[in-house]
Amino acid sequence: MTRSNQSSFGGPNRLKGSRLGGHICAIALAAVAAVSSSQSIAVEGGGSNWIMGATGFGAGMVPEEGFHFGQLYWLTEFSSDQDFTQGTNRVQDLDVDIFLAAGIPTYTHDIEPLGARLKALAFVPFVWIDGTFTVANAPNESEHKDAQLGDIGFEVALGWQEKDIFGIQGLQFDYTPGLLVVAPTGHYEQQEVLNAGRHRWLIQPHFSYTLFHEGTGLEVSQRIMYGFNTTNGRTNYRSGQEFHFDWAVGHRFDFGMTLGMFGFWYRQTTADGGRGATVGDLKGKSWGFGPAIQYSSEVFGVPVTGAVRYQKVMQHRNRLDDDSFFFQLVVNF
Repeated sequence: MTRSNQSSFGGPNRLKGSRLGGHICAIALAAVAAVSSSQSIAVEGGGSNWIMGATGFGAGMVPEEGFHFGQLYWLTEFSSDQDFTQGTNRVQDLDVDIFLAAGIPTYTHDIEPLGARLKALAFVPFVWIDGTFTVANAPNESEHKDAQLGDIGFEVALGWQEKDIFGIQGLQFDYTPGLLVVAPTGHYEQQEVLNAGRHRWLIQPHFSYTLFHEGTGLEVSQRIMYGFNTTNGRTNYRSGQEFHFDWAVGHRFDFGMTLGMFGFWYRQTTADGGRGATVGDLKGKSWGFGPAIQYSSEVFGVPVTGAVRYQKVMQHRNRLDDDSFFFQLVVNF
């Protein structure tokens, strides 16, 4: 059993002596604009404390030992013609643009007795919100613009690497079990229609893996997650449990580029509850996919990896998920 010295983006470390690392993909959790419970939208706010489809190439890989820093940028727009209950108001015709920028400091360290590599990271997001909505019986459309700290996440995981698995030469298997915890640190006001935080804890165990064949350059990556949400103490709304996975399939080229597809699949396994869930025992589901491109190189002698992805949500029920753009960057000093 050996440990991986690969990039967390999934590209092989082709830059000799470089420290190409970071772990943006595996911790792109949500700290996004949220709406209160509605007639037809499950999980309070219609979204999760994880950005669906955020995991890209190299999901199961842990960067080489040391300190790493990553940046995630996420842009999305969603709208709904459903009515939303917010306090004593009923909100209609919602249209929201969200931009998220997050810093992701990461530390990795070899655990020799286990033959594994420890990974610990934090996810610190800042959220810009620009939304319009109409309140029932109000004469004019309302607008909300804000920029606030979002919900901060913490993750701990252990990674292993197996080579020539199933007796196939050049077939590498990286796998990483771990635990993600998201704290309700984001700005939240019960009377606001849109917030940067969700005011609930998320405890989410996960299992990530990457299969890569050196001879063909083909890669398959997946991150499987199960989320436990706590009750929002302000609204007494208990969001249900969530099962979902992100996936990516691509081809790595020798010059540092990876091209492929990525996506997600989501199902809410238990219904919402609590005194605040006045609209019933709702459950959500959705899935989507899109193209992805990634490139690894050196800039002034510093290893850098960047990725750009676009995701189209193909089907969603009781969710506010919509189309998204991702830009991810890892710089190793």
